[in-house]
Amino acid sequence: LSFALRIPILGERTINEVFPNIDWYWQYRLGMVHNLVCFPLILLFIRSLFPGALGRITTLLVFSIAAIFGLSLFVDTVDLGIFLFAYYLIVAGPVIIVSAYIVIKRAIKQKGSTRIMGLGMVVVCGFGLFAMFENWQNRISASDLAILAFVSFGFFQAIGVAQRHNESVENENRLTSRLERSKAALSQQRQTLESDLHDTLGGRLVDLRIQFHRNFADHPEFDPHRKQIDDLYRTFRGELLFMEDLEFASSDPIRGLHLSLLRRYSEVGRELQFQCDEALQSLLGDDSLLMELLHLTREICTNDLKYGTGESRWRIRIRSSELRILQLNRVAEAGQDWDGAVVERGGDSAVHASRRVNRLGGSTETHRRGGFYCFAARIPVGAVQGTQTT
Repeated sequence: LSFALRIPILGERTINEVFPNIDWYWQYRLGMVHNLVCFPLILLFIRSLFPGALGRITTLLVFSIAAIFGLSLFVDTVDLGIFLFAYYLIVAGPVIIVSAYIVIKRAIKQKGSTRIMGLGMVVVCGFGLFAMFENWQNRISASDLAILAFVSFGFFQAIGVAQRHNESVENENRLTSRLERSKAALSQQRQTLESDLHDTLGGRLVDLRIQFHRNFADHPEFDPHRKQIDDLYRTFRGELLFMEDLEFASSDPIRGLHLSLLRRYSEVGRELQFQCDEALQSLLGDDSLLMELLHLTREICTNDLKYGTGESRWRIRIRSSELRILQLNRVAEAGQDWDGAVVERGGDSAVHASRRVNRLGGSTETHRRGGFYCFAARIPVGAVQGTQTT
């Protein structure tokens, strides 16, 4: 790219064809601008390839020196060559040497694309330093050597970047394969745990419940204990069903989320109206995020089952870079209309849901109007995506 940008600036025929009226004064200074910005950009290129190899202060220092030398564009044309040579000594030489040192050091430790870049930097340093020496001796071969240095840099860097891209694709494929194997192993472990809980603890809990109801049915003093056992059984059954929902949702997140809510509302004889954007499918590819959303909807649903009645309406969508959850239901008990924070209004499950949303960087709103209760949550998409990488 550097060599290609030089052609229209230094080519007299090209300039006359494209800009026939441009003065040589400006042509010469355009070439100077290219020379001034070339080496700081090389430093940026090396810094982007190897993060952490160069400090921010060093990069800013090089750019500051280049900016100071940029003031030489306003001096007489005769003196520009002196300033340009001084710039090569102060900036260009150290940039080439430091870049070569970084690349060669990495090339010794690593393989593949880094070694190709290291070889390229050795060639560039050889041609570049020799070109500076020839220029000091006022020899015309200096320009040819400088062009060879630029061409060599572009050639080896192009090969190195292509090889690096190939390595990145291979690493991505390996990571994808490992992720699929990990997800398959996690799914199998989840199924094994679910089966063990169902066959051992679940079976004993069912036996205990049946025997307690059979042996103490005529003893009212044991009613509180009977209620505790029934609550324990329902809680255990709910956890097992939640594990089944998570297993199904891992393969089809939106449908799994829908079926999880539908099952809970069907158990109490209530209807569900569920709407969800298909764009949410891409955000739910990570089990940790899916778990957060399942827990959140479960807590909102628990609050609805506790205080609501009739049909429950759910809408989950993505708008303005936000994940928005809206849940609406009729309230079982009469009362005054209100607007307030979840911590002030609503049940314990709504408070837990609000805290979960706040932990994800979102916000919640609740209100009650005309006998209807509404729970609304907004979560930034950036926070949702950040959960996948943590």
